[in-house]
Amino acid sequence: MHTFVIVFCGFVMLGLFVVFGWLWHIETAPSGYMINLFIATWVVISVVNLWIGVTTAGYPLAEELFILPQVALPPIVAAFLVRWAF
Repeated sequence: MHTFVIVFCGFVMLGLFVVFGWLWHIETAPSGYMINLFIATWVVISVVNLWIGVTTAGYPLAEELFILPQVALPPIVAAFLVRWAF
């Protein structure tokens, strides 16, 4: 359930980055700058989530490394699709 919530928050965060990019008039379409900023931010958040899972929740690193792509990749792929669609 936690993984689903984190991935959902990633999609919400992607939407916020795209909307703020439009509101700040960076470009009419979702700007590459905002997409790149989202990807960098999301990778950092995913690694912090891994670190918290290992240090606080007590999960082994091998298990968290298996979960990391499941958390990081769906929002990143969606960001590439948003950038490609416009």
